[in-house]
Amino acid sequence: MGPFTEKDLSLNLTAEMFAIYEIIMGESYQTSEMEGKEHILGYMTYLLEWEGFSIDEYPFSFDEKHGVVSIDLLRDIIMFKAWNIVPQVKDYLLTKNEMALKLIKTIANSIKGYKFTNYSLKDYFGALVTLHMVSIEWMLSNQETLNFIRNNTSYQDEKGNNLALRSTRVYTY
Repeated sequence: MGPFTEKDLSLNLTAEMFAIYEIIMGESYQTSEMEGKEHILGYMTYLLEWEGFSIDEYPFSFDEKHGVVSIDLLRDIIMFKAWNIVPQVKDYLLTKNEMALKLIKTIANSIKGYKFTNYSLKDYFGALVTLHMVSIEWMLSNQETLNFIRNNTSYQDEKGNNLALRSTRVYTY
């Protein structure tokens, strides 16, 4: 894991999430006023874990009101107190962890499309992750996936959903 001891491992896994948020979003999670930042952090974590970057193997599930969520992750976000190590973890991810850097760039690029939709960043990211989860876990075709999200979620921007579905192609299946 880099410059950290085994004793700090669980603390650093949580710190990694906040460091990755800061890298992608360009601002500290702690001081961010971004609407739905806890959901955005969850979506990032879901995609990172899907791609094999183990943060803490959070269990994610689909909820019709909130999309893809992890209660365990939300608990860890609320409980985190070691903000002082986030800069060290961020430096480690940017300079010594090629896998993390590659995945961070992939996520950052895949969410840029929200600007061309009626979605906020949180909602676009939520639609993208929900489309990804639903299409893979339930093995639905693209059209079935789009129909599902239109009929069972609050993600109703058809153009945004089509763009988000195309963005899911950068993630492994």
